[in-house]
Amino acid sequence: LDTTPPVFSDISVSSDNTFRPGPITGEEEEAVLAKLGDTITVSFTATDLNSSGVETVSASLGGQTMTPAIDNQVLDYTFTYVVADSVISDGEALLQFSATDSAGNLTYWSSTKWVTIDSTPPIAQTNAQPSLARVGNALVYQATLLKSTQTKWSS
Repeated sequence: LDTTPPVFSDISVSSDNTFRPGPITGEEEEAVLAKLGDTITVSFTATDLNSSGVETVSASLGGQTMTPAIDNQVLDYTFTYVVADSVISDGEALLQFSATDSAGNLTYWSSTKWVTIDSTPPIAQTNAQPSLARVGNALVYQATLLKSTQTKWSS
């Protein structure tokens, strides 16, 4: 009789964000960052110690279903999520995954320490006044950013 749920190991999270992409493999590391359009990738191993076999595996980020990779192997799984406009709130996003073995034993894993979403670009204010300049003159321009620019937004 199999009453032992599957276990997770070799957890890795990465992002295609250029500022802090990872991969990370533990909560003691700094979370990966993701902005609009970035892809979050999570990989892990799900093992059934009692050999009935892992039947189903799923993953979500911020309550949104992650897409499984086509080439998921018997024990190794990869899921992705593309950050969409305001679907997941800015800040630490809850990463969850689950596995069920063939005997129906279910196990969950979750943490908010792996992924930080930043889908809001910084806002710049300026009080630039038009002035005359000639070729070779130095121009001084000052701007104030109203939001941290940790995710390296570019236009």
